[in-house]
Amino acid sequence: MMEAEIENIDIIAPQVHFGKPEQEPYFNQLSLACYDPEKIHSIIIRFLNDYEININDFPLDKGSYSRTILFRNQSYLELMIARWDKGAKTQIHGHPDFVYEYLIDGLFQIESFKKNGSYVNKIVSNSQQPGEFICLQGFKGQFDNAIHRITAKKESLSLHIYSDNALKGEIFTDFKTF
Repeated sequence: MMEAEIENIDIIAPQVHFGKPEQEPYFNQLSLACYDPEKIHSIIIRFLNDYEININDFPLDKGSYSRTILFRNQSYLELMIARWDKGAKTQIHGHPDFVYEYLIDGLFQIESFKKNGSYVNKIVSNSQQPGEFICLQGFKGQFDNAIHRITAKKESLSLHIYSDNALKGEIFTDFKTF
């Protein structure tokens, strides 16, 4: 019988930036959820039920939105809370291959776009209410997935999970309507 070689693997602990140590089991579960939307949503609902997330616990950037990283691991799974001022609007932008967004409080107007050569076409606009979530999967290694623009119709708080650095998302300045 041959003996299998066992590699010594260095395990790097997840980086918790704002999250509390007692929340780490949730963050570890997210790491193991393998970007399964149902598993992730279930973990997030349990997390939100167990920990009070208050809008005033997060910094307000007047006229814009702030980003507070709760968790990030080595494979770049990132959990982030965004606090939005009323009227804050993102640029038209894309994301990495996996995006989950849950509106905790407030009201969003989300415009979705489709890439068409060097510009994007607006395809739909929807509102998002508290308790609603969006989960999108695209192409790995690309940052033009789930192209959209968010406008906060009132002061809002949202939770986001990304499979890679969301700040790498492609920005679009030219768009056309049908």
